[in-house]
Amino acid sequence: MNKKKILVFNWKMNPSSKKEALKLFTALKKSAAWALKKGLKLDFILSPPAVYLDAINQKNKNTKIILSGQDTFYKGSGSVTGGISYAMIKDLGAKMSIVGHWERRSLFGESNKDVSEKIKVLLGNKMKAIVCVGEENRDQRGHFADFLEKQIRESLAGVEKFQLKDVILAYEPVWAIGAGARQPVVEEVEQSLVLIRKILKKIFGEDSKKIKLLYGGSVGESNIQELSEILQLDGFLLGRASLNPDTFEAVLKSFSD
Repeated sequence: MNKKKILVFNWKMNPSSKKEALKLFTALKKSAAWALKKGLKLDFILSPPAVYLDAINQKNKNTKIILSGQDTFYKGSGSVTGGISYAMIKDLGAKMSIVGHWERRSLFGESNKDVSEKIKVLLGNKMKAIVCVGEENRDQRGHFADFLEKQIRESLAGVEKFQLKDVILAYEPVWAIGAGARQPVVEEVEQSLVLIRKILKKIFGEDSKKIKLLYGGSVGESNIQELSEILQLDGFLLGRASLNPDTFEAVLKSFSD
């Protein structure tokens, strides 16, 4: 592993209690310390449910783990029942937030414009944005390429070139997400990342190189080492693999082999 890799641990709506969350965090902290002691070039980002951010932040002293929100509303405050603002998660220790995850787009009807507004408010308030993009189907005619370009253009609309260093783009093809999903072929992922790099260059020119690219979707100990060899890849967004200490420990050990 030549260049430093980013690992984002997205717990989604798990676990079901603060006690379990702190136990899982303790396991992650131990694994991260082991990996860094081994000299592995890794950045650790943890994205727990917002209700656990404060408790985890209190236990996150003197570690290399960066905290992230799973989502944020695009206003700092106001009459938004159930909303969680960037200011709230920032106050609880988060340095960034995931936005535009497929589950937010599909279950909550979020549009590319909604995602764009969230990105702008994060970047405008000195936070980073982990922006999720990905096609629902990978057709043989290549229409997914047009879908990806539209999604990326509209989601990153309004982002200035000087802000690109604070943008992390996570490619998560919908067809590869979740239990029972088809495991992606490495060549498919590589093709998509090359395509995304070309799209970003069309939009931002050479400055697009400042954007980090992650992959998420059926990533685990069986394929992470092979996927990590993809030249365009800067790291991974882990879902199910982030919830099992044995699994993410095995993932980290695969980097050391």
